[in-house]
Amino acid sequence: MDSDTSDEISFSELANIIFEELKPFKLSFLLSVFLGLIGTLSWLYPPWAIGEITTFFSEYGGGDIDYVYLLLGIWLMFSIIRFASREISKYIGFQIAEGIGLTTRIKTISHLFNLDLMWHENDYAGAKMKRMTNGASGITEIIRIIITHILEATVVLVGVFFIISTLSKKISLVLGFFIVTYYILSFKLSRRASQQSLVVHKQEEAVDGISYESIVNISTVKNLDLSESLLTTINLSMEPLMFEIKKRIQYFRTREFILSLYGNTFQLIGILMVADGIKSGDLKTGDLVMFFAYFQRIWGATAEMASVTDRLLIKKVAVGRLNSILKVKPTIDVEGKNTMPKDWKKIELCNVSFSYGGEKVLDNVSFDIVRGMKVGLVGPSGSGKTTLFKLLLNLHHGYDGEILVDGIPLKNIDRKSYLEEVSVVLQDTEVFNMSLHANLMLASNNGGDIWQALDAANLKEMVDSLPKGADTVIGEKGVRLSGGEKQRLGIARAIYRRPQLLYMDEATSNLDSDSELKIQTALEKLFESVTAVVIAHRLSTIRKMDKILVLDSGKLVESGTFNELINQKGLFHELWEKQKL
Repeated sequence: MDSDTSDEISFSELANIIFEELKPFKLSFLLSVFLGLIGTLSWLYPPWAIGEITTFFSEYGGGDIDYVYLLLGIWLMFSIIRFASREISKYIGFQIAEGIGLTTRIKTISHLFNLDLMWHENDYAGAKMKRMTNGASGITEIIRIIITHILEATVVLVGVFFIISTLSKKISLVLGFFIVTYYILSFKLSRRASQQSLVVHKQEEAVDGISYESIVNISTVKNLDLSESLLTTINLSMEPLMFEIKKRIQYFRTREFILSLYGNTFQLIGILMVADGIKSGDLKTGDLVMFFAYFQRIWGATAEMASVTDRLLIKKVAVGRLNSILKVKPTIDVEGKNTMPKDWKKIELCNVSFSYGGEKVLDNVSFDIVRGMKVGLVGPSGSGKTTLFKLLLNLHHGYDGEILVDGIPLKNIDRKSYLEEVSVVLQDTEVFNMSLHANLMLASNNGGDIWQALDAANLKEMVDSLPKGADTVIGEKGVRLSGGEKQRLGIARAIYRRPQLLYMDEATSNLDSDSELKIQTALEKLFESVTAVVIAHRLSTIRKMDKILVLDSGKLVESGTFNELINQKGLFHELWEKQKL
């Protein structure tokens, strides 16, 4: 599995990501930007107008004030332009930002579906969801920042600098020095705060991961009374998080104090320079009011740019952490180029070995599955049965040896076309917070008869008892269903899918003997038309298998029919005798 787990991205990489996301909306985005620029330019007028009005009345000797009315009329016109264009700009731009955020979430979920199982096993589901949410929200926020802050602040800085330069070159140079130094100072002070934000993000993901897993497994938490111990674990993880949050707050508050003091100092220097110009006769009284208003704009715009940089640094971290997921290259779901043969004859495992973290779980396992055959897999806990199942489902490629379908390596077969011929019933059937009917339909769009599948899985009576029948929502993780009912739903899915290959992992372990007997009858009918590989804890369920494979410590130690293995007096016989007690 090829992956790049680096969270750091440069501003140029961030710009490329945003640019690519904006491509489908470029015309709407440009319209939003244009309207925003019109609104910002129009709002450069009021400080100039108030300066002119101040000068006018400071020199007023009587007579009409038509000039003042003209200035105020133009002010009103620009006010209408300002507010109308800004709101329309935001209306268009914010829709784009929110749409891209939602699209990014869908794209990330789709990508997560394609990533290899081994990658998913290395992190909490909650942590992955937090990274996706933060990253998608980060992209949305950055586009909003561009529309509402960056463009406006840039226009203000350039426009005000130009206006002040027409009054005094010296003052404009001081303003230019202030803008550059304030921004640099802010950026320097923000670096440490931004790095601390990354630390906080990672701590939050760890806390949210534990919290999410606790809520998702609420039935287990309540049944085993795990709430107190889990809360203790969550509280312990909160302590280092709060410590890092305090440090982040400290860095940002220190920055704000220094920058506020710096800006106020330059404002006073500028006022003194304008006052000196008025004294010497080079400037008018209204220029002092105009300078004060424009300096507030300059200071606000520069602080805005600095604040935006801070926010961009934080959002860059979030987008980078999302991007590190999107940069992980799936292998298993994209590697296979061959289509699964519809008329396949044989699956062969040739000297297959597999290790987790350096520990060998399967060791030189070889056997054949001939089409139409029913194969049982048995062995003590930890013998490698479930791992072998994952390999047969093409979930892992990091194994030695070969798994061949009519001579074609399973790794080279398109996994989607392979799974179209496969149904799986797992020991722990995952169900979703949808209706029973929708949960069943997830298995296939072209399956068999739904009620026939439910009846075959001994679920029809239970469905009839639900408030809305098959349309009843069964709760997150199927909280309204018992373990046995969830297993039967998994079996119904398999029956509904009408597969060629059926893989079952302890599929009846949560059923009572009466339900198991009824389902065994249904499965025997299903077995007549499929090739089946069954992991069984209850050895009685595989008595009629064509071949039983016995695993121990990752090795295939016995193989044969039920009677043959009983007569060999080996491990299978030992397991059988223990279950009879």
